Amino acid sequence: MLCEADERVVDISRDLEAKILSLMREDFRPAARFLIMSGLRAGNALPLNPKAIDLEAGLITVHQKSKKPGGRIHILPITLPMKVLLANELGHSDSATFTYVARRTKEGRRKGHRYPLTPETFYNEFKSAAAKVGHPNLRPHDLRHVAGTRALRAKGNLRAAQRQLGHSRISTTTKYAHYLIEELKENMEEAHRTPEEKRN
Repeated sequence: MLCEADERVVDISRDLEAKILSLMREDFRPAARFLIMSGLRAGNALPLNPKAIDLEAGLITVHQKSKKPGGRIHILPITLPMKVLLANELGHSDSATFTYVARRTKEGRRKGHRYPLTPETFYNEFKSAAAKVGHPNLRPHDLRHVAGTRALRAKGNLRAAQRQLGHSRISTTTKYAHYLIEELKENMEEAHRTPEEKRN
């Protein structure tokens, strides 16, 4: 219910993304890819109840954090790459889309069995991989920032990015548009150059 802190905006290059994913356990990678593609918060995606996914209709329905009791409904379309990823993950658990394989028997888990992937478990794996590539400050929530930045870079459409991220205010989404301002400045600088300057 408290005001959210200002979000820091982080952009992870495709190259850095590939390096981090390569250092994560194979059973954790689909969740990381999904967070980048969907822009959902880890708390909404891990675990994502299979009932929230309608592959036939191509929609995901989640309840995002909000002042409203029960949260605010957020509906997200499923792209073809997301559909392929989800289809490969569904079926391992009745309660979670993303799961991991226990490596040893302990604390009620049995080695070799799949269990729901939680934000806490994913956090540790992601942080470890990010630290190994020299970016210890990266957090799983930064994958949401990557989704927002890439959505804006693709079309430059603030409203579309706002809807993807489920922001209630467009002002929140504009924080992801830092690169648009940079591109605008470059365009303006070029437009302001005189013909003589352009020749030289």
